[in-house]
Amino acid sequence: MSARRIATLAFVALACASLPPASAGTKPAKAPKYEIVTIEPFTVQQGVDFPIDWLATLQEEVTQQMTQAKVFRETLRSGEKPSQPSPSQLTLTGVVTEFKAGSRTKRYMLGPIAGKTRIVAHIKFTEPETGKVVFENDVKGSISGGFIGGESINATRGLGKAIAGVAKKKL
Repeated sequence: MSARRIATLAFVALACASLPPASAGTKPAKAPKYEIVTIEPFTVQQGVDFPIDWLATLQEEVTQQMTQAKVFRETLRSGEKPSQPSPSQLTLTGVVTEFKAGSRTKRYMLGPIAGKTRIVAHIKFTEPETGKVVFENDVKGSISGGFIGGESINATRGLGKAIAGVAKKKL
């Protein structure tokens, strides 16, 4: 092999060695910033006629939807302890600020828009150690249909799904 060819191959090898790896242009999978969320019982703003017996259902729906969305490694109810301690935790609190009861009969007889049940909650994701609010916003859930008009209480599931969707996008 000629000296010129060896010099050219050495130059190309050095140039290639200084290039970043091919995978450098692709972003690695983003590790979740927060691993655990604790869902506190929601409250109802004064003056809002929300059925108090729906609060337990709301808590369960939010917990279930957050678990299914897999935004966090663990989704806990108030008072539960994580399986493994983690410094990256959040607490979810919420206040029901609006409620429209809707009507199953109207949904069944006149269509989904006529008897829509709607819940609006103001939610906050907070770091429990620092008290820092990581995300806060109003979220809406509703039911506008279902078998024989659907049960109005299923609007709590709609709110749970909306909260899980917000968590997936924003956290």
